[in-house]
Amino acid sequence: FGFMVSEGELVKSDDNNLCYVGVSKRRNGSLGLSMQMVIVPPQNYYALDAIQGEVAVYVVNGHAEHQIGAGEKVHSGAGDFIYLAPGVSAVTRNVSNTESVVLIISQNSIQSRALSGAKCFYVA
Repeated sequence: FGFMVSEGELVKSDDNNLCYVGVSKRRNGSLGLSMQMVIVPPQNYYALDAIQGEVAVYVVNGHAEHQIGAGEKVHSGAGDFIYLAPGVSAVTRNVSNTESVVLIISQNSIQSRALSGAKCFYVA
């Protein structure tokens, strides 16, 4: 069993600010892997809830500030990777006024962050 998901299948979130496309149990039946492309518009936030599995975030485009758990803040740009250990949450803030941040988020848990635990907040 296999499938392909293309960038043309971008979906807007309920708040109409966040787009994602990807592979997950909920979206297409993946058994233990979740991977999404997430687009965070300028001056928006993207919250990742803590899960049992590990999470890797790759920054494809843009500049962001990440609040990792309750403590550390790190800044990232295109080409950077961020690792989240099991049980660690994160909030990503797009620091640009003009450019979207594009992230690839992958996790080794059947939970799907981009579909069930993620929220994008628009700041006017």
